[in-house]
Amino acid sequence: MPQESNQGRLHVSPGDAWAIDPRAVMGGPEAFFFLFGPVVKETDRLGDVAIVYLNGPLDYHDDGGCDNYEALINRVDAALDGGEAGPPTSLVLKIDSPGGKVAGLNYTCAKIKAMARAAGAKLYSFPDEMAASAAYALSCACDEIIVPDSAIVGSIGVISTLVDVTKADRQAGVRFEFVTSGRRKSDGHPHAPINDGAIAAERQRVDILAQQFFGMVKAARGLSIGTISGFQAGIFLGKQAVDAGLADDCMGWDEFLSYIQTATRKSRPVAKKSK
Repeated sequence: MPQESNQGRLHVSPGDAWAIDPRAVMGGPEAFFFLFGPVVKETDRLGDVAIVYLNGPLDYHDDGGCDNYEALINRVDAALDGGEAGPPTSLVLKIDSPGGKVAGLNYTCAKIKAMARAAGAKLYSFPDEMAASAAYALSCACDEIIVPDSAIVGSIGVISTLVDVTKADRQAGVRFEFVTSGRRKSDGHPHAPINDGAIAAERQRVDILAQQFFGMVKAARGLSIGTISGFQAGIFLGKQAVDAGLADDCMGWDEFLSYIQTATRKSRPVAKKSK
């Protein structure tokens, strides 16, 4: 499981499945990935529009390491409540994230979609300027995805890492012996040699999770599984994403706000005048 270091960095253990754009992953000598979680902005309110921010790599639980699905659900819930301003008509997920952990992702997508539907609010995704992998899956929970020209979206796939440090162990004069209750129990342990069986087992898990991701995109965007898998987890910029069917329109932030505020006014019920 990912562990937070004393520098506030997220250490991703071998065997963790992530829906994250590999281009955003930084290597380190002591860990397989180091992911840095920025401070997430407070939710904004512009008239009938609530804006919820999602920044950086995404974990499952709200443990302070980086932004996460539990915190996102809580932010969306509070935004839909609206407090003194009242419930919003529209809610925007303003996303700048390369993606994150698979665990908790499917539930979060279904949860925020159901909450918005119950509140009668329309959900928008605005990648600013990245919604890749798991962040794109969250975008697929929205009614519309609007991208600026330079935004990166896509990377529809799953990545898992197996690391073998047995050569370094031998050079250090250290020997590990594993006593397990099953031949697959030590799969993914960095001090155990990677073998074909371990790779095959992990490949099966990654493929199952990827098919779940493909199904989510298919339901949201109306694309075939063949088309989605044919993207080969590639990324798309702005207009490319629209042309590929991964986004609905391409516009900047100010134009987008004008667009949804106009749509909100048109959808707001008109009070009947009494005679």
